Amino acid sequence: VALDKKFENPYVFKASEGKATIQNLFIGKTHYYRIKAVKGEEVEYSKAYTLETEGMFPRLINIDGMTNCRDIGGKVTESGAYIKQGMVYRTAALDDDISGSIITNEGRETMLKQLGVKTEIELRGGPKGEGGEQNAKERPSLLNDESVTCHFNPMGYQGGKSPLFRNIVPVRTFFEHFAEEDFYPAFFHCRIGTDRTGLCATL
Repeated sequence: VALDKKFENPYVFKASEGKATIQNLFIGKTHYYRIKAVKGEEVEYSKAYTLETEGMFPRLINIDGMTNCRDIGGKVTESGAYIKQGMVYRTAALDDDISGSIITNEGRETMLKQLGVKTEIELRGGPKGEGGEQNAKERPSLLNDESVTCHFNPMGYQGGKSPLFRNIVPVRTFFEHFAEEDFYPAFFHCRIGTDRTGLCATL
């Protein structure tokens, strides 16, 4: 499945018993698809077909083992501009056994090969009320791939102030990453992908 007739950057879905689950397609787009048949060393392709996806925001992303995964793109703004899809994703953490979000090898393959992510932004590690959050420190990307850069951008949560005013400096730093040349595609997350992640997604 691809967005172009030449199938230069296709999404590959494996069929079993004549059926394949197709997911993570772009919303409101024309996609091209063809069937690849393999028998021994023989490979044949069907002709190309098209399918149209509806333009319903948000674009939900299925990543095996993970929760709360969505594309920031796909929304039409008040001025009529269109936020590009496939550039920035919001997710839960990749390694949080309490929330049940633990990425699998299949999930890693989806993020690396299908979504092609190059950057991870870690929002955990900021102050938690009177104490602190200890489950995230500066580190390589949890995708365990040298092609992915991780930025440690800890944000605080809970306490008396609003999430934004509690995190003025971290929010500024968060958006500075978006100006980096090789940043995209990227994903960002806190623990369960709601408060800190939701704040950044909204902004």
